[in-house]
Amino acid sequence: MLRSLVVLVCVVSALAGQSPNAAFVEELVELYNDGRFSDNLQEDASLDVPELVRKYGYPLEEHTVETSDGYILTMHRIPHGREASNDTGQKPVVFMMHGLLSSSADYVLMGPGSGLAPVAFMANNRNLLLNALAPFARSLSRLANLIGIGEFMPNRLIYTWAGQALCKDEALFQPICSSILFLIAGWNEKQHNATMLPVIFGHTPAGASVRQFAHYGQGISGNKFRRFDHGMAKNLRMYGRISAPDYDLRKITTPVFLHYSTNDPLAHVNDVDKLWSELKNPVGKFKVQENTFSHLDFMYGIDARALVYNRVISFLRVMDSLEV
Repeated sequence: MLRSLVVLVCVVSALAGQSPNAAFVEELVELYNDGRFSDNLQEDASLDVPELVRKYGYPLEEHTVETSDGYILTMHRIPHGREASNDTGQKPVVFMMHGLLSSSADYVLMGPGSGLAPVAFMANNRNLLLNALAPFARSLSRLANLIGIGEFMPNRLIYTWAGQALCKDEALFQPICSSILFLIAGWNEKQHNATMLPVIFGHTPAGASVRQFAHYGQGISGNKFRRFDHGMAKNLRMYGRISAPDYDLRKITTPVFLHYSTNDPLAHVNDVDKLWSELKNPVGKFKVQENTFSHLDFMYGIDARALVYNRVISFLRVMDSLEV
């Protein structure tokens, strides 16, 4: 049954066609402070990242980076605050990288009063649903190549429309929209802001390459953090060995602070502990002080700023003061 579901998802993606770009998926921010939401939530759901950032008064730079294998990635930079009097001189870089099926939109989506992006330089990648799909990672990759798709769950206008029409406040289907997010990334009604669903579905999922999805599946099924497994013959050509080599986390010399929660189904506490033990320079490991805090709450949680972001920013200031 599950294998049939994987096949169906691939076929539907192929029929729908390729997404033009993850940058097309975007932002909607509802600038909410003290519980107040933006009056033009529906408009925000259709804005891309640059439009959304500029709408709320922030400066924005767009940069492109070409990878060694020919991909051109877009990066968004917010160089300073909204006030014209803000210091526009040289500042340290705060680089933020999103996870699978996400984009830089997630860092601005919740608005200036709640998002983390105003401190950052945001990247987009090339654009786990469930651990249960991991055993089919190789089959998924082969099937995707066979039917000619390179992107899994790309963002499309249909998601934006569905979010605006079906997931808005007082819509009959809004509880179903909430359940979709909870099923994928964990349940936490306490931190869930249902009013923001049109904006979230206007930008999520943002797509991921099929190979990227397969790589995650390999890590889950093999319980190893290693390079992509191409199969014995190709591994031998590429790596000089028949199995894919592990990533050597001891080579990461940057000081690392880990933030985690006990109710995150996609980043288990045991995995956090394992990562901590393998890092060369771990500095701090901090559990979110709310037992129900879940995976998406790090981005969309009502209290994410108080529970996570304020601490992150304080650490950034401390580390910046120690720089020589």
